[in-house]
Amino acid sequence: MRSIRLFETVGVISAFLSGASWASDDLFLFGAVRDQPYGYYVAWSALPSKVAWAPEKGPFPVALDREAKRAEHYLARENGITNELDLIAIDIHRLVTPRHLLEKRGLQAAQFTNQWQIRYIFDVRGPTSGFRQVVMLLDGTIATERPFSITSPNAIATPDQGRTKGLSGTEPPTVARSAAGFPTGLHKDLDANQDYLESESFLVPAVQWDPRRSRFPLELSEACSIAKRWLLTEREVSSEVVPQEIHIFRYQAPSSLRASAEQLDLERHHWVVVVRHGLARHSGYHYSTHILLDGRVMQVTAVDMDAPPHRHE
Repeated sequence: MRSIRLFETVGVISAFLSGASWASDDLFLFGAVRDQPYGYYVAWSALPSKVAWAPEKGPFPVALDREAKRAEHYLARENGITNELDLIAIDIHRLVTPRHLLEKRGLQAAQFTNQWQIRYIFDVRGPTSGFRQVVMLLDGTIATERPFSITSPNAIATPDQGRTKGLSGTEPPTVARSAAGFPTGLHKDLDANQDYLESESFLVPAVQWDPRRSRFPLELSEACSIAKRWLLTEREVSSEVVPQEIHIFRYQAPSSLRASAEQLDLERHHWVVVVRHGLARHSGYHYSTHILLDGRVMQVTAVDMDAPPHRHE
């Protein structure tokens, strides 16, 4: 079974504690590790984005299928990638900006309340496979990717706790492929559900999403509402929690395990939406609600944001 190194879902480096930027005219969004540390930057002149999103007030303003195609074309044009690119995940995060950097530029924190970044993560198929991603703001501004030194005197890079409990540090895990060719190990919580997803009792949703052919079928504001209602009724969570992150992952349905080569393409487009709610101050417990494309809640997991980070073994 061929293994590849996933560089996005863990191994993320944050500069938010130091509030620094590697270039005075750019905001450092986040960093990760591939063959070397590298980061994503957006020019301050592009901030705040002209497009904002309050999940409780309106639909998600981005057509994910259209922007994923634009991201794919960007990778081919800017990075010279000629291999097939297969969209396997989308991460949507609130844009967290240190207050003192805003004040330095005469900006107000209120202007950034509903600012988000989107990461389109692709599997590069072929003999030189791996994972590549494109990061955008809601208005379509594409972040610049460039290497940086995590020992830079201009900032203190620290492991990001805003992930799954136990996943931190800068070393990416090894990610394997299933017999059907699907990447595995994309998300610890998703892996924990794999036995259920592959069981005979699991009712595979009739709804699928082929990013090349159709719009995303589950409105993300509705997904946030489903998650919030579930948390309030089933977990009795504080009503003050708000959506902080949304992760959209492809998974392998049981039917794909039994599919013939001819039928496999019809079973490749199952996705789960993980909505993470937490307090605005990024402390206390954050709750990840796993939702299938037909709106069913699969499970809820909790992460203590105040717990010290540690490396996942």
